[in-house]
Amino acid sequence: MPTLRVARAAACAAALALTATACGGFTAVDDNQEEVCAELAKLDGPLVVMFPETNPEGNVAQAKFGASAYSVVADQIRGSLNGSQETLLDRATGTTEQYLQVLGTRPDDALLRDNEAAFDASQMNIVANHRIMLANIGCPEPEFLAQFPDT
Repeated sequence: MPTLRVARAAACAAALALTATACGGFTAVDDNQEEVCAELAKLDGPLVVMFPETNPEGNVAQAKFGASAYSVVADQIRGSLNGSQETLLDRATGTTEQYLQVLGTRPDDALLRDNEAAFDASQMNIVANHRIMLANIGCPEPEFLAQFPDT
């Protein structure tokens, strides 16, 4: 009987491998790392305008633009990512959507630095999820993120 179990297990493993191959196979979060990192670097511009640390004279309208642009750029680069990478990007993009909701509670001309207490949790959530995405894929962190504490 043990041989029958081993044979069944081997057959199941072979079927699983064949199914995975037919569906595009297993994907690693660090697949095509160099190309993916170059694509993710396109998110740096929108990130910079969202925070008082990187945009000292920035206002709510600029932060809204940055958060919206982050989502637009994310949608543009989505096709170059595999499923695992896309999941990480979706988490990061979700944080910018939450930030947009928080930004909507203040006037467009309000300075970000004057509303730090209201925006801090949302901003740090964006930074943390963006860092997690970059670290898991194996991309270098842009220099401007060094202004934020490790989360």
